[in-house]
Amino acid sequence: MHDLTTDEGLRAALADAEAADAAEAASRSWHRDVAALLEAIAGLDRAGRASLDFQQRLWDDNPISATGQGTIDVTAVLADPAFRNWLADASLAPLPDDSAARLKHLEQLYDELCRRLLETCPRLPRLKALRGLAALFPGELTCITDSSRAGTLARLLAGKKQVSGDVARQVAIRRRLDALLGPPAPGFAAQAKRLRLPWHLYRLTQAGDAEPTVEPDPAAGAALIPLPAARRRRSLSIPTGGLNAVVATLDAVKDALSADDLRTFLKTQYPRLKDSSLSAIRYCLQFELGAIERRDGSFQPTERGLALLETGDPAELADWLLTHVVGPDHVLSLLRHGRARPKPELIALLKAANPGWTSLTGPSQVLSTLRALGVLDMHNTQAIHLTADGRRWAELIHWTPEVLPVEADTVEPIGTGPATGIGTATAEAVQLPDEAALTQAVAQAGHFPPALVVRLHAALWAHRRRHFAVLTGLSGSGKTLLACAYARALHADDAARQAANLQVIAVQPGWYDPSPLLGYLNPLRGDTYQRTAFLDFLIRAGEEPERPFVAVLDEMNLSHPEQYLAPLLSAMESGAALDLHQEAEPVDGVPSKLAYPPNLALIGTVNMDETTHGLSDKVLDRAFTLEFWDIDLDAYPRWGARKLDAAVEQRARALLTGLMAALRPARLHFGWRVVDDVLDFLAHCRGSDIIDADAALDQVIYAKLLPKLRGEDSRRFRDALNGCLRVLDQHGCPGSLAKVRELAEDLETLGSARFWR
Repeated sequence: MHDLTTDEGLRAALADAEAADAAEAASRSWHRDVAALLEAIAGLDRAGRASLDFQQRLWDDNPISATGQGTIDVTAVLADPAFRNWLADASLAPLPDDSAARLKHLEQLYDELCRRLLETCPRLPRLKALRGLAALFPGELTCITDSSRAGTLARLLAGKKQVSGDVARQVAIRRRLDALLGPPAPGFAAQAKRLRLPWHLYRLTQAGDAEPTVEPDPAAGAALIPLPAARRRRSLSIPTGGLNAVVATLDAVKDALSADDLRTFLKTQYPRLKDSSLSAIRYCLQFELGAIERRDGSFQPTERGLALLETGDPAELADWLLTHVVGPDHVLSLLRHGRARPKPELIALLKAANPGWTSLTGPSQVLSTLRALGVLDMHNTQAIHLTADGRRWAELIHWTPEVLPVEADTVEPIGTGPATGIGTATAEAVQLPDEAALTQAVAQAGHFPPALVVRLHAALWAHRRRHFAVLTGLSGSGKTLLACAYARALHADDAARQAANLQVIAVQPGWYDPSPLLGYLNPLRGDTYQRTAFLDFLIRAGEEPERPFVAVLDEMNLSHPEQYLAPLLSAMESGAALDLHQEAEPVDGVPSKLAYPPNLALIGTVNMDETTHGLSDKVLDRAFTLEFWDIDLDAYPRWGARKLDAAVEQRARALLTGLMAALRPARLHFGWRVVDDVLDFLAHCRGSDIIDADAALDQVIYAKLLPKLRGEDSRRFRDALNGCLRVLDQHGCPGSLAKVRELAEDLETLGSARFWR
């Protein structure tokens, strides 16, 4: 897409827009009809402009743009001569020469027009008002009367935050184009062409949009393009306080708020809610209602949200809710034939549309949200019907609503009542760094070969939903360090995300069920759910589906993983929701079901010894296993980092290298943690009057390496002990040498040997 903020980019885009205008058959008839209207207006005096015939043409038969959702009747206001005379006078009043004064004049005119219309009309006919002003002031406005699209184009042209106000958006677009192109050529055809040019420019900017909401023509009205059911949001809820709460939040973020500032604002609005529920409100506004977005590191209203803030009309959300959320189009399609339906019937309809809704929570919140937006109403008999606004929304549905397949990922809202909602992510949307950036960032934490980092990366993200790797091997080899370094490297340029999107979980012995991870319903207080940090981590992952989240299960086989991970293993495999409890409504902000977020990666670290459990096939079938046994001492990154005499460190290095070679065949060798401990011990003893460097080296080898020597009689174990004897004798470690001789004697006489007798 062209960069519209530069003259060069805008010229190129306008050339494409003009070519599209010339090639489109509908444009030719539109130009003709609009030019005829502009010529007729120019030939009218005050009396002509105040006549009922002209005003009816201006308001009801104006070809500049369609009026969107149905037709708001303006018959009563046009019947008032005072209104017609006022508008005729306003259309003939000269505009100020100063650009700022001219904008202010047009905005005041529009505000007064809206005020007069609302005295008689049931709703503000905003699109009619804007296209009428475009006909009366063709040199100032455009044919894009939809505020969201006009706002999008104005922002793309200006390269900054949204331009506020219907008239201000129009004027901003025209002034940018006129400044580059100069004023239109003389004649009504040229004026009409300039009015329509922004529309083609807007369409060019949306050509690459992966999720278009509409493909409208300004003269034909907006034709919504529904997303397939599988790509839609699975939940819909509106914060407590309804539309007023949404508008209040939009007002707070209109000047851009950081995530922390937005959370602070929401906390003042909902002081009793927990942070996780506040995050769910933000998710609702961002992903369910499409009213706010994160841009340039802060939260701001979308063009749709800004239009809602300015008008207070929930119809600004109609295109999004009908095309991006599962459920609303089903309900409105059923009710648009006029007959009210009982609530249980609509609940059943919604549960059929989304089989993942096994309780009443999800469907009930869809109906509650539509009622809060003034789309539905309920009779005393509990039968639900469309309001007048609901009928206008229903007119936009020209498709047969789709249902989700039974196996699709689903999720129910989370929160207290209708306050909050959590949706699902798609793995394809996760933003991952390239290999070069990833390996470079991991390398800063320690020496991990690029091939190993890329192998871990591919292992985690090869499957669209099952992102699970197990790092096994030598204790102290850097398994946890690699897992954490990898997680941070996914957000190398964002320190806050490095902390927030990584959770290290120290697995404990005795985890026999999922409650240490997912929490549980308090058996003594049924209204309380014992949350866990990991559950909140899952919820946050669902709130930001485009961001990777990594949970590190450290020492994951201290308990049986197939027991405490059972629901997670099942959900990552099947796509089914996690069952958290069996209550019909959320408990303490926790829903009965929660979608397993496909932007979550699990990395488990495993040590195999007498204190741990083996991994079952259920775990191994779902995980990629990466083994850590080969330790390259030459690659140890902290040689020379301590204040050690060079000769002392060199002797320690040679000794450790020899012991590594001797012990490696029997898999009794050691990792970098042991190297750290040896060198730290030597550094601490440096300058001691009691322990010299030779004694310190002998003692730390005795303490750190020898206790791991154990085994049954075998050629490998014999060779390992004999190799140790040679190395220790060569480097002058008498205490360690004596201990290994004892072990060798035990092996000879008893058939086994171990440090701890």
